[in-house]
Amino acid sequence: MFTINNGVLIKCNDTSSASVTIPEGVTAIGNAAFAGNKAVRMVIIPMGVTEIHNGAFFHCTSLSEVVLPSSLASIGDDVFAHCTSLRHIQLPAHLSSIGNNAFRLCLKLESLSIPDKCDFGSGIIDDCSSLRSITIPSDTSYIDALLFAECPALENIIINSKDDSNYVSEDGILYTADRQCLVRMPSALAKKNVVIPEGVTSIGDSAFAGCSLLESILIPSSLEDIGQDAFKGCSALSEYQIDNGYLTTIDGLLLRGHRLLSCPPAWKSKDNIVRVPDYVEEILPYAFANCHNVSKVILPKHLMELPQGIFARCSSLTDVEIPFECESIPAHAFQGCKSLMNIVLPDGVTTISDSAFEGCTSLCNVDMPDDITTIGQFAFADCTSLTNIDLSTSLTEIGGGAFAYSALVSVAIPYTVKSMGKCAFACCPDLTTVSLAPHLSANADSTWFWECPNIMAETI
Repeated sequence: MFTINNGVLIKCNDTSSASVTIPEGVTAIGNAAFAGNKAVRMVIIPMGVTEIHNGAFFHCTSLSEVVLPSSLASIGDDVFAHCTSLRHIQLPAHLSSIGNNAFRLCLKLESLSIPDKCDFGSGIIDDCSSLRSITIPSDTSYIDALLFAECPALENIIINSKDDSNYVSEDGILYTADRQCLVRMPSALAKKNVVIPEGVTSIGDSAFAGCSLLESILIPSSLEDIGQDAFKGCSALSEYQIDNGYLTTIDGLLLRGHRLLSCPPAWKSKDNIVRVPDYVEEILPYAFANCHNVSKVILPKHLMELPQGIFARCSSLTDVEIPFECESIPAHAFQGCKSLMNIVLPDGVTTISDSAFEGCTSLCNVDMPDDITTIGQFAFADCTSLTNIDLSTSLTEIGGGAFAYSALVSVAIPYTVKSMGKCAFACCPDLTTVSLAPHLSANADSTWFWECPNIMAETI
């Protein structure tokens, strides 16, 4: 029934029994030992087993109950991933580690309690669509809010806090221990209206990600910062409410003094044009990210800097004028702006950062000044309408994948370019003509034009 070698259960050869009891003397369950077994519904693991290796019960779609011994110390990567019938599992008190994606896609799992002093990897509860409650170890040093983003039924995050804990949980909501940062709002707890407590100064990265029922938030006067993608997937969030003099809302925009904090993802107006007040001097990163109704943004002409990800995934954005004092296009600034067709970069811009225009599938015209010296990684990747671009004569660096998967037909790489990253022009099926300077041709990387089958000429 079993293949066992030196105490390690290598394989369960029985693929028809609904209930399996692992024999005494086994100390570890090997990689993929039960993987794909669709008959087994219950597994009893005896005392003495200390390790369950990667993928041991992967895709056991009928498995609904597992009895774990108190001797168990570690659960590897993907151990119970895709166990779509698993409803409950009690982790032993002395468990010390849980691997990446350990419970991913356990669609019926309703609760999980991770014991204290247990380290856990990324994605352990990804796509656990029935998970309502999770308990996190009190000594956890860092919690990524994305851990909970794919759990739409989650109502309660529990931490048995101690004096030295880094996090606290109040009413199911996760905060830093000083209660100044709201780390994560459980998706199912965020109903139509949410009140953020006074004293919270920041909303963390992805704090409300996936809270699709959320329509409005009452913001405290203490709030100063909003993290990256804090409201990603909040498709119904249309307004921020305030009841103090420290914050203001103008045409739906949330401001604190001269700083623009955020535009709600479901913002809309009669013409869908955002007019940022002229007195705004700073805009927070990702302030307009995921605002799918915004078609045009008018920025203050004196604005000196654009923040990272400012318009990321604004799928309806067609028009924005970049202020003339800006010297760089930051990372992810226009990433995923699928309706953007034309962009004019003002004189003085020297850098186009990583993924700045990645995924702008309608972009067909880029007016690039001669001041540009650097084009970052994936800056124009997946720009599937971009057939031509005149590169700056001051350009010195083209990052890896900068124009990968674009529609370029020809490209002249300036003599000033000193370096190009891997796959800079890879997977451009329409690219036929390339002009390279001798110093680049002599040191050409085989990946620069990888999967560009139609290149007919290389002019040196």
